Amino acid sequence: MQMEVWGSGPRVVLVHGAITNGRSAWSKQRPLSEDWQLVVVNRPGFAPNPPIARCDFESDAQELVDLLEEPAHVVGHSYGGVIALLAASYRPESVRSLAVIEPPVMSLLRGDPDIEASIAGHLRLVDSYRNDPRGFLAAFTTNLGGNPSSVPDPLPAPLQQNVELLINERFPWEAEVPAAVLSGCAFAKAVLSGGHSAMQERMCDALAAAITARRETIPGAGHNVQRASTCNTALAQFWAEATDVATSEHAG
Repeated sequence: MQMEVWGSGPRVVLVHGAITNGRSAWSKQRPLSEDWQLVVVNRPGFAPNPPIARCDFESDAQELVDLLEEPAHVVGHSYGGVIALLAASYRPESVRSLAVIEPPVMSLLRGDPDIEASIAGHLRLVDSYRNDPRGFLAAFTTNLGGNPSSVPDPLPAPLQQNVELLINERFPWEAEVPAAVLSGCAFAKAVLSGGHSAMQERMCDALAAAITARRETIPGAGHNVQRASTCNTALAQFWAEATDVATSEHAG
């Protein structure tokens, strides 16, 4: 798995979601590299990596496990949150803490009318815009509460590559959240949301309860919670507390 390393200190692995690559998704976290070593993943198929036909949370999680040969705090945003949940369950002994930001864990709430409507709506988008990446991105942006007029026309080649990968991704609701495994893990866990969507809040509430995690809402940046002005403070505090607890347990 291709990656960039920013700074030095305790190791933190950052896993991006759809559309953006690692450098773009986590640009606001770069100041944290003064105290932490940020390992910024670029998932397979996302520019500047060569394109691939389809992304898959399972195969990405298996690759992410290789980065956990060294102990690390793990953070995943959106689809990257699903990947982080899986990878942490595969190698919990190397996870210092796990924080996930609005992961699409629809599988926890199947049958909920809003969840089912969201799934059906996404499937309609894929069917309608499979051969029109820009049209897909505009509609997808609207569904997330963004401004579709902000979508460039035409799409720059790297962005088009990433959008095509989103269109052809393995759907996140097919992922089975390893709740029992993660709930039994000793490392600290946190679930973050942006307070912009009632459905996202319910998903995050359900996940936090299922894996026994801290729950926090950080408004101001919509779905891209990591871009909120207070997110870095929250992450750094969470990592520091997790490190202190692990150190105390080891000393004991």
